[in-house]
Order: sequence, then C-alpha cells, then structure tokens
Amino acid sequence: MTTLVIGSGVIDSRQRAFGYENFLVCGGSAVPANPGVNPSLTITAMTERAMTFIEDKASTDWR
Repeated sequence: MTTLVIGSGVIDSRQRAFGYENFLVCGGSAVPANPGVNPSLTITAMTERAMTFIEDKASTDWR
C-alpha cells in the first residue's frame, strides 16, 4: 500500500486529486499512515466521507 500525503501532496482534505476535476482518491493510498492493522474499515469510512462531497444529481433541476 502506497501512502499519499493529504493536504500537502497529491490529494486535498476532501480527497480530490490536485490538477484533476471530479477525481477522488478513495483507496488504501489515501490512508495517511500505516495503521498497523487491517485498514479495510478505515478505507471504507474515508470513502464514505468522500462520497458526501459529491453533489446529488437527482436534486439538480435539468429543465
């Protein structure tokens, strides 16, 4: 597992990759450090948090 530095490296605090639109890093590489245990729940929690920043297209008025 390769680690990206949040905020000062490849992704910001909302897990968006610098220099790209609509590109979120939501895998194990977004974990800021090796937790020493299986990171599955941490990755899931970080991914669910990242998904809260995506606008709900169902609420957009397309008329």
